[in-house]
Amino acid sequence: MEFNLCTRELNTPQTVFEGRTEQAVDSDISLPDYCPDVTRILKCDIVPAVTGTQVVGGRLTFEGIAAVRMIYVSDDNKVHCYEQEYPFSKYIESDEISDSSAVCIKAKTDYVNCRAVSQRRTDTHGMMTFIVKAYEKKGEEMIESAEGAGIQLKCEEIKCADFVSVSSKTFTMDEVIETDNKPPVLNIVRATAFALADDVKAISNKLLVKGELGVTVLYSADDGDSSLVRIEHTMPISQIIEAEGITDKSENSVSLNVSALKVTPKTDSDGKPTLLDISAFICAGITAYDTEELTFVTDAYSTCCEISAEYKRTEFLSPELRINDRNVVSDNLDLNGSGVNEVTDIWCTDVTSNVSLKGSDLVIGGSMTANILFTDGENKPGFAQKQLDYEYRRPMGEPVSNIKCDPDITVTGCTASVNSDKRIDVRAEMLINAVVFSSSNKKVLTGIEPDMSRSKCGQRSAVTIYFPESGEAVWDIARRYNTTTEAIMQENDLIGDEIPESRMLIIPGV
Repeated sequence: MEFNLCTRELNTPQTVFEGRTEQAVDSDISLPDYCPDVTRILKCDIVPAVTGTQVVGGRLTFEGIAAVRMIYVSDDNKVHCYEQEYPFSKYIESDEISDSSAVCIKAKTDYVNCRAVSQRRTDTHGMMTFIVKAYEKKGEEMIESAEGAGIQLKCEEIKCADFVSVSSKTFTMDEVIETDNKPPVLNIVRATAFALADDVKAISNKLLVKGELGVTVLYSADDGDSSLVRIEHTMPISQIIEAEGITDKSENSVSLNVSALKVTPKTDSDGKPTLLDISAFICAGITAYDTEELTFVTDAYSTCCEISAEYKRTEFLSPELRINDRNVVSDNLDLNGSGVNEVTDIWCTDVTSNVSLKGSDLVIGGSMTANILFTDGENKPGFAQKQLDYEYRRPMGEPVSNIKCDPDITVTGCTASVNSDKRIDVRAEMLINAVVFSSSNKKVLTGIEPDMSRSKCGQRSAVTIYFPESGEAVWDIARRYNTTTEAIMQENDLIGDEIPESRMLIIPGV
């Protein structure tokens, strides 16, 4: 007897590896002759930058540079910075990581201890942690339809996302900018950057990504007074990124992460350090999916013979909401009675996020660290760190019970001012980019094999009288009596899939 089976593959993004590794940093800094003596250390930080990754035979290798950056005050109450770099190379072995994995590495500094051994020498100890995640597009085979051998199918329809691409790509951006009419550069105090993808267009197996790279630099000026100068600069992003499987009908999501930033002073044609050489290493995380109305089989039996069936629980992701919103965080901070006279600079780091459902609202919350450089009432430089909490709410519309969302939070700006109470009013702007999926886990049929040697022909009855309970499923009755749902519904003038009330049913044989 002929039997035809039709299957299809549903692709979902899956985390194939998640782990972390640590790297200790021990730095003994001796200041060069051109740097003034250390009177007081304001902040010492270790800034890890991942500049390259490679996957070969189940081994992920990544390398980069850890910059030990010390911001200190000299005996004339001027702020200076000295930076020393340490290259590193780490590897992680896992059979789950392959060349096709999309790898995301987030580096953070766990702690830094810095002490001045003398006015010319400091001793620094710290620890960096690298959080590594590897994603891949995984296909789940399932049965769409089957014909022959008396096969009866219980089907379900769902609107879900079929992921066509899960990948990561890296690219670099370089530019030399002028400080315009600002004084020459003595040394860089700090530099931060963010990258945004404003416009994403898909063509066959490629994405055209346009956006911007925002860079903020604080430097000590070579003007005899070592004044602090802040420069903000924007660089346009225009990249064509290869992404296998993407079509012009795909829904695409691109997150950009600046994994390394280097800003160095450069001399102009007159030999003065009025130029800044900016180099950024950017990682693009790409997900793309097609939204489809999918029919899948949840159960089956044959009216002719016994069958063997294979089942598997499969996750279905249905796109519910796309977010690309700006959010503002405001707070009023007290720097523990420091008597703040003026805020010299402020920047935000260590952004965390978590996602939850509160009623019918999606809530994205978390925190960030505000780094504040200021002068006190005696006009002496000071530094403080404060935590800023944020919360973003968005109505979901349709109620859902389980969601999946990995938001991309980018701080695009941070300002601060001293109010009349000598407290600091802080305002941070962030961009929240996310796709929210509802998640459902269902049992699906992945294999059917009719066994013609085990016939049901001798088990059939011409007609059976049956008294079902209200709400009983027609499918369950048909399977129990080895007939079809169509035959029962036609014989008894039924409309729905369930018996509306207790009654007598005529169960015809097939």
